[in-house]
Amino acid sequence: MTFHFCTCFDSNYLIYGYTLYRSLKATGIEFKLYVACLDDTVFQNLQMLRHPEIIPIPLSDIEADDPEFSACRENRSRVEYIFTLSPVLPLYILRKFPGIDILGYLDSDLYFFSSPEPVYRRLGQASLLIFEHDFAPASVDFARKVGFFNMSFQLYRNDETGKKCLEKWRRQCIEWCYDFYENGKYADQKYLDAWPEEFGAISQNAASGAGVAPWNCFKYQFIFTNKPKINGTDLISYHYQGTKMLKYGMITPCEGIWLPYIPSEFLDFFVRRYYIELSKSRDILKQNLEKTAIKTKFTFARVISSDNKKGFIKRRLSAYIENILYILTGRLLFHGYTYFALFRSFKDHQ
Repeated sequence: MTFHFCTCFDSNYLIYGYTLYRSLKATGIEFKLYVACLDDTVFQNLQMLRHPEIIPIPLSDIEADDPEFSACRENRSRVEYIFTLSPVLPLYILRKFPGIDILGYLDSDLYFFSSPEPVYRRLGQASLLIFEHDFAPASVDFARKVGFFNMSFQLYRNDETGKKCLEKWRRQCIEWCYDFYENGKYADQKYLDAWPEEFGAISQNAASGAGVAPWNCFKYQFIFTNKPKINGTDLISYHYQGTKMLKYGMITPCEGIWLPYIPSEFLDFFVRRYYIELSKSRDILKQNLEKTAIKTKFTFARVISSDNKKGFIKRRLSAYIENILYILTGRLLFHGYTYFALFRSFKDHQ
């Protein structure tokens, strides 16, 4: 069986997207990874790598195929435009590659520890599979705002129901897809709340081995080995959302809001593992790629009305506070070694 996945990233995320590819390769499965290249540099680099499993697709090809999507540049920020791409990309791939039976979407910061085949088995005869955020009960109000399901890993069957769902989702995102909550909508993912009832989507939580992320990992028991387990089940994938490789060999573990809840041993194992794999990807890319001079500059209009200026400022302020949380409650790694964990160390020794 050949698995078909799609993802998207720009040259800033090439190291993460390439690490995703390497993790899939390490599971031993046969697969194709269709990559929407968000700038010319990443498209050229992926072509130069010549990996048969990677099919790079220029963003300009997708835009030419869907002018309504392309027109959204006029009133979306960069991240909002990428959110709007979420339903457009799988529809484009299923049109251009009609032989695909099931297409999976993967965020570029996912990492696979074992084969995704069990996820496909759980799809059964259904047309869609999505993963719950699986927040702790105390975060239920937060889930009502951002959505009960996460975008990072999804399956779409190439049948009438699957395409009907994607087409509706595309229309919704073309009409409204912004990085804030408004009238029951949030970005691209709040729309997923209706999928189980409307389209019979199968929903899974982190106990299945996939869908594990910073906001739910502290709910489960892990065995930290080369092939880690979650509640006795093989860990399939982990979503390294917010994990960023910095200069001077440093890496941030996740978004600051979740750091106080994540056990130290979890961070020590999973963030260290990702640091090692990102470093390997960086070295491979350095060895195999020449520096390309062409970079695409994207222009995005962001009209902030008087009604949502206050919300915009609030979101920016929240981002600054979150960065401070990295320092106060988190731990960075320096060349793989923990060097700062001020409040966490205090908490762990209570």
